[in-house]
Amino acid sequence: FVGDEVGFRYSRRKLAEDAFAERRADEFTGRRGEVFVGERSEPVRFEVVEADTLTPAIAKGDNQFRDRTRAASQLQIQKIASDLQFGRLADSPTMTDGAPTLSRDGQIIGGNGRVAAVRKAYEDGTAGDYRMQLEARAGEFGASADQVKGMKAPVLVRKFENAVDVRQTAIL
Repeated sequence: FVGDEVGFRYSRRKLAEDAFAERRADEFTGRRGEVFVGERSEPVRFEVVEADTLTPAIAKGDNQFRDRTRAASQLQIQKIASDLQFGRLADSPTMTDGAPTLSRDGQIIGGNGRVAAVRKAYEDGTAGDYRMQLEARAGEFGASADQVKGMKAPVLVRKFENAVDVRQTAIL
């Protein structure tokens, strides 16, 4: 009886490990964090996604209150892309810093410029250090280096766990 119970627990654990291993890297959801929206804290989950699945809003809209078509904005994006620093694009309690912040449905709420810069860095071939740091520190965010290595252009993001008002949240 005891042997059967041990075998059963092993089988369940093995099935769970196999199911986890079969998950695609772009579907991986990692550890929890928090981001302040105004004065309140909202729970987020870190995820590593492919850069081409993120579409930054460049023109003003519900999720973009800045005009990213201006020359100054484009210069800022170019500057970030040419010296992409993982430490500035990782964990932060605010949406104005750290990994880009997404709504539950994947819309960028905070970090349209940062996403544009990361995508440009991958296009220009200047994302090597960012990628290397993301691989090395993946465990801090609930991912693994192998998951990151299996991706074409990985980006660390934070996704709100609760529904938020995109327009209001982007302004705060």
